[in-house]
Amino acid sequence: MSANDEQVKDQHQQDDRDSCSDEDDVAMTDVEKEEPPASLIVTPGKAPRLLNLDPRHIIEFKDKYQFYVDALADAGKRPRAIKTMIDASLLDVLSENYIKKAKMELTNEDFLSFFDKQLKADTSTLSDMPGIIKKELKMNLDLRPKARVADLLVQLTNLSKRHNWSEAFAGTEGAKNKIRFLIGALQPPSLRTHMLGRVRFAKTTLQDDVDGFLHELSDCIEGFERDLLREQTWRPFMRPSTFPNLAQPWVLMLRNVKLQALV
Repeated sequence: MSANDEQVKDQHQQDDRDSCSDEDDVAMTDVEKEEPPASLIVTPGKAPRLLNLDPRHIIEFKDKYQFYVDALADAGKRPRAIKTMIDASLLDVLSENYIKKAKMELTNEDFLSFFDKQLKADTSTLSDMPGIIKKELKMNLDLRPKARVADLLVQLTNLSKRHNWSEAFAGTEGAKNKIRFLIGALQPPSLRTHMLGRVRFAKTTLQDDVDGFLHELSDCIEGFERDLLREQTWRPFMRPSTFPNLAQPWVLMLRNVKLQALV
């Protein structure tokens, strides 16, 4: 290959790199290009859509909307108005029957304020909270011991947001609720029993002190790893479902064979 051919090839490769760089930085100014590399820039996502006023959908919409706004802010762009993200028929209903303002006059603040009122007024799952938490709040035993504590908090926070339980975890009584539900999710059972005893009898100040409870739990959780391993080892042999049903045909046939062999 001649020297001229090599120069042309190098020029083409440089042009390709420049083209890719221009595509990555399309939403950035000259000043921003000097800071993070293009590979670290988060591309702004699409605007979310709201189709109904189910509290769960409102919560999801608000979370996605905030992510959308933050992503656009990082790219130096302005977000669309919330009213452009709402289903046309739903927007008519909100304008005429709920917010009671002309559609042209509706602002983002009108919608966000209305959403907050709707969520605050929804207590439909509050009576089922203990059952829901017992079913869904599970300690992730695949994580390291102290990481399991943080994961439980994340799970409980997500459940609270999804079901609008913020009031149930506010103040002194809310702290007691949070600690009670966290204790209920602890594994192994020996750790749950230990922390329950600490809270109820040995150190009663922990009953409404979430930070103190978490500190106490993080300090002792690693000491119960042997109990957890022992339980995981023996659990398959302790479940009644692992034993054969004596009424099953193959069990009866096997028993008859044994009896005939004894005769």
